[in-house]
Amino acid sequence: MLRPFVLCSSALLATTLAYSPCGIQGPDYPAPSGLAGDPVFQNIIEGITQSLDNATEQSNAMMTPLKSNETSYSVLIFDANSTLLSYHHTADAPSLAPESVPEVTGKTIVRVPFSGLRTNTFRTDETVYRLGSVSKLLFLYTFLVEVGHAHWHRPITDFIPELAEAAESCSAELDPLTCPDWHEITLGSLASHLAGLGRGGPFAPAPTAIGGIPVIDLGLPPQPLVEIKQCESQPCTRAEELRAFLQEAPLEAAFSVPIYSNGGYQILAYALEAITNRTMSDMIFNDVFCPLEMGDSSYELENGTAAVVPGSVALSGWNMPLGDAGPAGGMYSSPRDMVKLGQSILSNTQLSPTATRRWLKPWAPTAVWQQAIGLAWEIAKWSVTGRVVDVYTKQGDLGMLMSAFSMVGTR
Repeated sequence: MLRPFVLCSSALLATTLAYSPCGIQGPDYPAPSGLAGDPVFQNIIEGITQSLDNATEQSNAMMTPLKSNETSYSVLIFDANSTLLSYHHTADAPSLAPESVPEVTGKTIVRVPFSGLRTNTFRTDETVYRLGSVSKLLFLYTFLVEVGHAHWHRPITDFIPELAEAAESCSAELDPLTCPDWHEITLGSLASHLAGLGRGGPFAPAPTAIGGIPVIDLGLPPQPLVEIKQCESQPCTRAEELRAFLQEAPLEAAFSVPIYSNGGYQILAYALEAITNRTMSDMIFNDVFCPLEMGDSSYELENGTAAVVPGSVALSGWNMPLGDAGPAGGMYSSPRDMVKLGQSILSNTQLSPTATRRWLKPWAPTAVWQQAIGLAWEIAKWSVTGRVVDVYTKQGDLGMLMSAFSMVGTR
Protein backbone atom coordinates (compact mmCIF):
# COMPACT_ATOMS: atom_id res chain seq x y z
CA MET A 1 0.00 0.00 0.00
CA LEU A 2 1.38 3.41 -0.97
CA ARG A 3 1.93 5.85 1.86
CA PRO A 4 0.59 9.40 1.24
CA PHE A 5 3.19 12.12 0.99
CA VAL A 6 3.47 15.88 0.97
CA LEU A 7 5.30 17.65 -1.81
CA CYS A 8 8.10 19.50 -0.02
CA SER A 9 9.71 21.40 -2.89
CA SER A 10 8.69 22.86 -6.22
CA ALA A 11 10.10 25.19 -8.85
CA LEU A 12 8.55 27.57 -11.36
CA LEU A 13 10.47 26.21 -14.33
CA ALA A 14 9.30 25.06 -17.71
CA THR A 15 11.36 21.91 -17.48
CA THR A 16 10.47 18.89 -15.36
CA LEU A 17 12.51 18.73 -12.15
CA ALA A 18 12.83 15.98 -9.58
CA TYR A 19 11.03 16.55 -6.32
CA SER A 20 11.71 15.32 -2.84
CA PRO A 21 8.65 13.91 -1.04
CA CYS A 22 8.48 13.84 2.73
CA GLY A 23 6.23 11.83 4.98
CA ILE A 24 3.27 13.18 6.87
CA GLN A 25 4.28 14.61 10.23
CA GLY A 26 3.86 12.32 13.20
CA PRO A 27 4.74 8.75 14.15
CA ASP A 28 5.18 6.10 11.47
CA TYR A 29 3.53 3.45 13.61
CA PRO A 30 0.88 3.29 16.33
CA ALA A 31 2.02 3.90 19.87
CA PRO A 32 3.69 0.78 21.30
CA SER A 33 1.96 -1.27 23.95
CA GLY A 34 3.33 -3.60 26.59
CA LEU A 35 6.38 -1.47 27.27
CA ALA A 36 6.40 -2.46 30.93
CA GLY A 37 7.25 -6.03 29.95
CA ASP A 38 9.50 -5.31 26.97
CA PRO A 39 13.14 -6.27 27.69
CA VAL A 40 14.60 -3.63 25.36
CA PHE A 41 12.62 -0.86 26.99
CA GLN A 42 13.40 -2.20 30.45
CA ASN A 43 17.12 -1.92 29.64
CA ILE A 44 16.51 1.76 28.84
CA ILE A 45 14.69 2.27 32.13
CA GLU A 46 17.52 0.56 34.01
CA GLY A 47 20.00 2.89 32.34
CA ILE A 48 17.98 5.95 33.38
CA THR A 49 17.72 4.62 36.92
CA GLN A 50 21.46 3.98 37.09
CA SER A 51 22.19 7.51 35.88
CA LEU A 52 19.92 8.95 38.56
CA ASP A 53 21.52 6.69 41.18
CA ASN A 54 24.97 7.92 40.16
CA ALA A 55 23.82 11.53 40.39
CA THR A 56 22.61 11.01 43.95
CA GLU A 57 25.77 9.38 45.30
CA GLN A 58 27.43 11.52 47.93
CA SER A 59 30.66 11.87 45.94
CA ASN A 60 28.75 13.11 42.87
CA ALA A 61 25.98 15.07 44.56
CA MET A 62 27.47 18.53 43.96
CA MET A 63 29.07 17.64 40.63
CA THR A 64 25.82 17.33 38.66
CA PRO A 65 23.21 19.94 37.74
CA LEU A 66 20.80 18.17 40.10
CA LYS A 67 22.85 19.04 43.22
CA SER A 68 21.15 16.05 44.77
CA ASN A 69 22.25 16.74 48.32
CA GLU A 70 20.24 19.98 48.17
CA THR A 71 17.42 18.94 45.86
CA SER A 72 14.44 16.66 46.41
CA TYR A 73 12.78 15.38 43.26
CA SER A 74 10.57 12.77 41.66
CA VAL A 75 10.86 11.44 38.10
CA LEU A 76 8.04 9.40 36.57
CA ILE A 77 7.75 8.02 33.03
CA PHE A 78 4.38 6.75 31.80
CA ASP A 79 2.45 5.57 28.80
CA ALA A 80 -1.32 5.52 28.32
CA ASN A 81 -1.76 2.48 30.57
CA SER A 82 0.99 2.24 33.15
CA THR A 83 3.79 3.96 35.04
CA LEU A 84 7.08 2.76 33.56
CA LEU A 85 9.49 4.48 35.99
CA SER A 86 8.93 5.92 39.45
CA TYR A 87 12.06 7.43 40.99
CA HIS A 88 12.18 9.59 44.12
CA HIS A 89 15.04 11.30 45.93
CA THR A 90 15.19 13.31 49.14
CA ALA A 91 17.68 16.10 49.82
CA ASP A 92 19.83 16.03 52.94
CA ALA A 93 17.86 17.06 56.03
CA PRO A 94 19.53 20.49 56.45
CA SER A 95 18.20 21.49 53.02
CA LEU A 96 14.58 20.79 53.97
CA ALA A 97 12.17 23.01 55.85
CA PRO A 98 11.03 21.66 59.24
CA GLU A 99 7.53 21.33 57.78
CA SER A 100 8.70 19.12 54.90
CA VAL A 101 8.28 15.38 54.69
CA PRO A 102 11.51 13.71 55.87
CA GLU A 103 11.56 11.41 52.86
CA VAL A 104 10.19 11.82 49.34
CA THR A 105 8.57 8.60 48.19
CA GLY A 106 5.67 7.47 46.10
CA LYS A 107 3.81 6.79 49.31
CA THR A 108 4.23 8.58 52.63
CA ILE A 109 2.10 8.85 55.73
CA VAL A 110 3.67 12.06 57.04
CA ARG A 111 1.29 15.01 57.33
CA VAL A 112 2.23 18.70 57.61
CA PRO A 113 0.07 20.82 59.96
CA PHE A 114 -0.70 24.05 58.08
CA SER A 115 -3.36 25.55 60.33
CA GLY A 116 -6.26 27.70 59.24
CA LEU A 117 -6.57 26.20 55.76
CA ARG A 118 -9.58 24.48 54.25
CA THR A 119 -9.44 20.72 54.72
CA ASN A 120 -9.93 18.60 51.63
CA THR A 121 -11.37 15.21 52.53
CA PHE A 122 -10.51 13.74 49.13
CA ARG A 123 -6.84 13.00 49.75
CA THR A 124 -4.35 10.15 49.76
CA ASP A 125 -0.78 9.94 51.06
CA GLU A 126 1.29 10.80 47.97
CA THR A 127 4.13 13.32 48.36
CA VAL A 128 2.95 16.67 46.94
CA TYR A 129 4.82 19.41 45.06
CA ARG A 130 3.75 22.91 44.11
CA LEU A 131 3.51 23.12 40.32
CA GLY A 132 4.24 26.74 39.50
CA SER A 133 3.39 27.39 35.86
CA VAL A 134 2.54 23.75 35.17
CA SER A 135 -0.74 24.95 36.71
CA LYS A 136 -1.43 26.52 33.31
CA LEU A 137 -1.61 23.04 31.82
CA LEU A 138 -4.13 21.89 34.44
CA PHE A 139 -6.14 25.06 33.88
CA LEU A 140 -6.15 24.69 30.10
CA TYR A 141 -7.25 21.06 30.41
CA THR A 142 -10.08 22.23 32.70
CA PHE A 143 -11.02 24.90 30.15
CA LEU A 144 -11.35 22.26 27.43
CA VAL A 145 -13.33 19.93 29.68
CA GLU A 146 -15.77 22.75 30.45
CA VAL A 147 -16.28 24.52 27.11
CA GLY A 148 -14.05 22.86 24.51
CA HIS A 149 -12.51 24.82 21.65
CA ALA A 150 -15.59 26.89 20.80
CA HIS A 151 -14.49 30.27 22.18
CA TRP A 152 -10.85 30.64 21.12
CA HIS A 153 -11.58 33.23 18.41
CA ARG A 154 -13.93 35.38 20.48
CA PRO A 155 -12.57 38.65 21.97
CA ILE A 156 -12.03 38.86 25.70
CA THR A 157 -14.35 41.88 25.76
CA ASP A 158 -17.29 39.50 25.19
CA PHE A 159 -16.74 38.09 28.67
CA ILE A 160 -15.15 40.79 30.87
CA PRO A 161 -17.12 44.06 30.83
CA GLU A 162 -14.32 45.98 32.57
CA LEU A 163 -12.06 45.30 29.59
CA ALA A 164 -14.80 46.25 27.13
CA GLU A 165 -15.15 49.59 28.91
CA ALA A 166 -11.38 50.05 28.92
CA ALA A 167 -11.25 49.47 25.16
CA GLU A 168 -13.60 52.43 24.70
CA SER A 169 -11.93 54.80 27.18
CA CYS A 170 -8.35 54.02 26.07
CA SER A 171 -8.26 53.70 22.29
CA ALA A 172 -5.55 51.44 20.87
CA GLU A 173 -6.14 53.06 17.50
CA LEU A 174 -5.28 56.51 18.86
CA ASP A 175 -2.63 55.46 21.39
CA PRO A 176 -1.24 51.97 20.59
CA LEU A 177 1.76 52.39 22.91
CA THR A 178 -0.38 52.85 25.99
CA CYS A 179 -3.69 51.11 25.28
CA PRO A 180 -4.05 47.36 24.67
CA ASP A 181 -6.54 46.63 21.91
CA TRP A 182 -8.80 44.49 24.07
CA HIS A 183 -11.31 44.03 21.23
CA GLU A 184 -8.59 42.24 19.24
CA ILE A 185 -7.30 40.12 22.12
CA THR A 186 -9.08 36.77 21.87
CA LEU A 187 -9.26 33.91 24.34
CA GLY A 188 -6.96 31.93 22.03
CA SER A 189 -4.37 34.70 22.02
CA LEU A 190 -4.35 34.69 25.82
CA ALA A 191 -4.02 30.89 25.96
CA SER A 192 -1.13 30.89 23.45
CA HIS A 193 0.71 33.95 24.85
CA LEU A 194 -0.07 35.94 21.70
CA ALA A 195 -2.04 38.72 23.39
CA GLY A 196 0.92 41.12 23.57
CA LEU A 197 0.58 41.51 27.35
CA GLY A 198 3.44 41.64 29.84
CA ARG A 199 4.83 38.62 31.63
CA GLY A 200 3.98 39.20 35.26
CA GLY A 201 0.95 39.87 37.39
CA PRO A 202 0.07 43.31 38.76
CA PHE A 203 2.31 43.23 41.82
CA ALA A 204 3.86 46.69 41.48
CA PRO A 205 3.83 49.78 39.24
CA ALA A 206 6.01 49.72 36.13
CA PRO A 207 9.29 51.66 36.52
CA THR A 208 9.43 55.23 35.26
CA ALA A 209 13.21 55.00 34.79
CA ILE A 210 15.74 52.27 34.02
CA GLY A 211 19.30 52.81 35.25
CA GLY A 212 18.42 56.41 36.01
CA ILE A 213 17.26 57.03 32.43
CA PRO A 214 13.56 57.95 31.98
CA VAL A 215 11.74 55.24 30.07
CA ILE A 216 10.51 57.74 27.48
CA ASP A 217 14.15 58.51 26.59
CA LEU A 218 14.58 54.80 25.84
CA GLY A 219 11.68 54.83 23.42
CA LEU A 220 9.25 53.24 25.87
CA PRO A 221 5.79 54.64 26.63
CA PRO A 222 5.50 56.96 29.65
CA GLN A 223 4.35 55.23 32.83
CA PRO A 224 1.63 56.95 34.86
CA LEU A 225 2.37 57.58 38.52
CA VAL A 226 -0.35 55.38 40.00
CA GLU A 227 -0.77 53.30 43.11
CA ILE A 228 -1.08 49.57 42.56
CA LYS A 229 -1.91 47.54 45.62
CA GLN A 230 0.80 45.07 46.59
CA CYS A 231 -0.51 41.53 46.17
CA GLU A 232 2.33 39.32 47.45
CA SER A 233 1.25 38.82 51.07
CA GLN A 234 -2.51 38.95 50.53
CA PRO A 235 -4.17 38.20 47.18
CA CYS A 236 -5.83 41.12 45.45
CA THR A 237 -9.53 41.11 44.69
CA ARG A 238 -10.77 40.68 41.13
CA ALA A 239 -11.47 44.42 40.89
CA GLU A 240 -7.98 45.28 42.16
CA GLU A 241 -6.35 42.83 39.75
CA LEU A 242 -8.21 44.18 36.73
CA ARG A 243 -7.54 47.78 37.76
CA ALA A 244 -3.83 46.96 37.83
CA PHE A 245 -3.94 45.19 34.46
CA LEU A 246 -5.61 48.23 32.92
CA GLN A 247 -2.67 50.42 33.96
CA GLU A 248 -0.11 48.29 32.09
CA ALA A 249 0.90 49.22 28.56
CA PRO A 250 0.97 46.46 25.94
CA LEU A 251 4.33 45.07 24.87
CA GLU A 252 3.15 44.18 21.37
CA ALA A 253 -0.01 44.19 19.31
CA ALA A 254 -2.09 41.04 19.62
CA PHE A 255 -0.95 38.12 17.42
CA SER A 256 2.46 39.70 16.74
CA VAL A 257 4.87 37.41 18.60
CA PRO A 258 4.58 35.06 21.60
CA ILE A 259 5.27 36.85 24.91
CA TYR A 260 4.92 34.70 28.00
CA SER A 261 2.20 36.14 30.21
CA ASN A 262 1.04 34.95 33.61
CA GLY A 263 -1.48 37.77 33.69
CA GLY A 264 -2.98 36.57 30.43
CA TYR A 265 -3.92 33.26 32.04
CA GLN A 266 -5.48 35.03 35.00
CA ILE A 267 -7.66 37.06 32.61
CA LEU A 268 -8.50 33.87 30.71
CA ALA A 269 -9.65 32.26 33.96
CA TYR A 270 -11.98 35.21 34.58
CA ALA A 271 -13.45 34.58 31.12
CA LEU A 272 -14.04 30.88 31.87
CA GLU A 273 -15.77 31.78 35.13
CA ALA A 274 -18.00 34.19 33.20
CA ILE A 275 -18.87 31.57 30.56
CA THR A 276 -19.74 28.87 33.09
CA ASN A 277 -20.94 31.07 35.99
CA ARG A 278 -18.80 28.90 38.29
CA THR A 279 -15.58 29.43 40.24
CA MET A 280 -12.27 27.99 39.10
CA SER A 281 -11.82 25.99 42.28
CA ASP A 282 -15.26 24.41 41.80
CA MET A 283 -14.62 23.47 38.18
CA ILE A 284 -11.17 22.01 38.57
CA PHE A 285 -12.02 20.07 41.72
CA ASN A 286 -15.38 18.61 40.68
CA ASP A 287 -14.81 18.20 36.95
CA VAL A 288 -11.11 17.23 36.76
CA PHE A 289 -9.58 16.17 40.08
CA CYS A 290 -12.52 14.04 41.20
CA PRO A 291 -13.31 12.23 37.91
CA LEU A 292 -9.61 11.44 37.35
CA GLU A 293 -9.16 10.48 41.02
CA MET A 294 -6.40 13.05 41.44
CA GLY A 295 -6.76 12.95 45.20
CA ASP A 296 -3.44 14.63 45.97
CA SER A 297 -4.11 17.69 43.79
CA SER A 298 -5.60 20.98 44.89
CA TYR A 299 -6.27 24.45 43.54
CA GLU A 300 -5.04 26.00 46.79
CA LEU A 301 -2.97 24.70 49.69
CA GLU A 302 -4.90 22.09 51.64
CA ASN A 303 -4.66 21.17 55.29
CA GLY A 304 -2.56 18.05 55.93
CA THR A 305 -0.62 18.13 52.67
CA ALA A 306 2.39 15.79 52.62
CA ALA A 307 4.70 18.51 51.42
CA VAL A 308 8.10 18.71 49.79
CA VAL A 309 9.37 22.05 51.14
CA PRO A 310 12.97 23.14 50.47
CA GLY A 311 14.66 25.72 52.68
CA SER A 312 11.75 27.28 54.52
CA VAL A 313 8.02 27.59 53.95
CA ALA A 314 8.27 31.36 53.41
CA LEU A 315 11.35 31.48 51.16
CA SER A 316 10.44 28.43 49.08
CA GLY A 317 7.14 29.89 47.90
CA TRP A 318 5.31 26.80 49.15
CA ASN A 319 2.45 28.66 50.84
CA MET A 320 2.56 31.97 48.94
CA PRO A 321 -1.11 32.85 48.34
CA LEU A 322 -1.75 33.65 44.67
CA GLY A 323 -5.52 34.07 44.82
CA ASP A 324 -7.00 34.62 41.36
CA ALA A 325 -3.57 33.98 39.81
CA GLY A 326 -3.88 30.30 40.77
CA PRO A 327 -4.52 29.17 37.15
CA ALA A 328 -1.21 30.77 36.17
CA GLY A 329 0.96 29.16 38.83
CA GLY A 330 -0.58 28.35 42.19
CA MET A 331 -1.74 24.71 42.11
CA TYR A 332 -0.42 21.63 43.93
CA SER A 333 -0.17 18.01 42.80
CA SER A 334 1.73 14.77 43.21
CA PRO A 335 3.77 12.94 40.58
CA ARG A 336 1.22 10.14 40.56
CA ASP A 337 -1.64 12.56 39.91
CA MET A 338 0.25 14.20 37.03
CA VAL A 339 0.64 10.74 35.50
CA LYS A 340 -3.14 10.36 35.73
CA LEU A 341 -3.56 13.67 33.92
CA GLY A 342 -1.16 12.58 31.17
CA GLN A 343 -2.85 9.22 30.77
CA SER A 344 -6.24 10.90 30.52
CA ILE A 345 -4.91 13.04 27.67
CA LEU A 346 -3.39 10.05 25.86
CA SER A 347 -6.54 7.95 26.37
CA ASN A 348 -9.08 10.72 25.62
CA THR A 349 -10.74 10.06 28.95
CA GLN A 350 -12.53 13.41 29.16
CA LEU A 351 -11.79 15.02 25.80
CA SER A 352 -12.78 13.59 22.44
CA PRO A 353 -9.97 12.34 20.16
CA THR A 354 -10.60 15.29 17.85
CA ALA A 355 -10.46 17.81 20.72
CA THR A 356 -7.19 16.26 21.92
CA ARG A 357 -5.60 16.33 18.45
CA ARG A 358 -6.67 19.94 18.05
CA TRP A 359 -5.08 20.77 21.40
CA LEU A 360 -1.80 19.04 20.54
CA LYS A 361 -0.91 21.51 17.80
CA PRO A 362 1.37 24.56 17.71
CA TRP A 363 -0.13 28.03 17.49
CA ALA A 364 2.98 30.09 16.80
CA PRO A 365 6.74 29.68 16.25
CA THR A 366 9.32 31.25 18.53
CA ALA A 367 12.70 32.85 17.89
CA VAL A 368 14.23 29.37 18.32
CA TRP A 369 13.45 27.22 15.29
CA GLN A 370 13.19 24.02 17.36
CA GLN A 371 10.50 25.50 19.63
CA ALA A 372 6.88 26.55 19.24
CA ILE A 373 3.99 27.67 21.43
CA GLY A 374 0.61 25.97 21.79
CA LEU A 375 -2.38 26.27 24.09
CA ALA A 376 -0.38 26.16 27.35
CA TRP A 377 2.19 23.90 25.64
CA GLU A 378 5.86 24.70 25.16
CA ILE A 379 6.67 22.53 22.15
CA ALA A 380 10.15 21.18 21.44
CA LYS A 381 10.94 19.74 18.02
CA TRP A 382 13.39 16.84 18.03
CA SER A 383 14.93 15.16 15.01
CA VAL A 384 14.85 11.38 15.45
CA THR A 385 16.27 9.27 12.59
CA GLY A 386 15.35 11.94 10.09
CA ARG A 387 11.83 12.53 11.38
CA VAL A 388 10.56 15.48 13.39
CA VAL A 389 9.05 14.54 16.75
CA ASP A 390 7.06 17.17 18.62
CA VAL A 391 7.43 16.94 22.39
CA TYR A 392 4.66 18.77 24.23
CA THR A 393 6.00 20.16 27.49
CA LYS A 394 5.13 22.57 30.26
CA GLN A 395 7.61 23.82 32.81
CA GLY A 396 7.06 25.86 35.93
CA ASP A 397 8.87 27.45 38.83
CA LEU A 398 7.84 29.42 41.87
CA GLY A 399 10.38 30.50 44.45
CA MET A 400 12.62 27.47 45.11
CA LEU A 401 10.17 25.05 43.48
CA MET A 402 10.33 23.71 39.93
CA SER A 403 8.26 21.24 37.94
CA ALA A 404 8.07 19.89 34.40
CA PHE A 405 5.65 17.79 32.36
CA SER A 406 6.44 16.30 28.95
CA MET A 407 4.46 14.18 26.55
CA VAL A 408 4.84 12.90 22.99
CA GLY A 409 1.42 13.15 21.41
CA THR A 410 0.01 10.76 18.84
CA ARG A 411 -1.90 11.52 15.68
